[in-house]
Amino acid sequence: AYAVCVCLAVLAGLMVLLFRTGKKLKGDSAFVLAALALPLGLIGARLFYVLVRLPNYPEILQNILHVWKETGTEMDWDLVPGGGYALWGAVGGTVAAALIVAKASRQPLGKLLDALAAPAALMICITRFSENFIGEGHGITIETPLFCRFPFCVNVWDEWHLAVFVFEGIAALVIFMIMLYYS
Repeated sequence: AYAVCVCLAVLAGLMVLLFRTGKKLKGDSAFVLAALALPLGLIGARLFYVLVRLPNYPEILQNILHVWKETGTEMDWDLVPGGGYALWGAVGGTVAAALIVAKASRQPLGKLLDALAAPAALMICITRFSENFIGEGHGITIETPLFCRFPFCVNVWDEWHLAVFVFEGIAALVIFMIMLYYS
């Protein structure tokens, strides 16, 4: 379910880039930017994921291309992580795509990064809301009965935990709506 949500987030972000903010860019820059940002964002996300784990798992370099391996299960919890991506690597890869398009199209880098901001906020919104599918985005244990219900908390193993993913998703949605309003 999470992978489907991530794919939908990417599709929604591309649609916003191409149909809303892409109009402010020269020629077909929005299409070129989208075509470069997708692979470079994925590569950057994977590289960042691997490099961050390298000090603890030097063997991860052997698994750098094993993106299909599930991690965090009971069986491999203490083993070398296989698949995974990291948001900040995706941001770096996308900025690299913007740099390439800025140079090629002779547009200011800031203009391209501005065009990417609203789609990125929407993508972060969708992926944060879907984090509950993979058991992430949960905060501290909450015991106050008033807050022990969704959307404030989620029940994990009969304990109520702060639903951080909801607050992150709402924040990204507000940022996305502000960007659309002022752009």
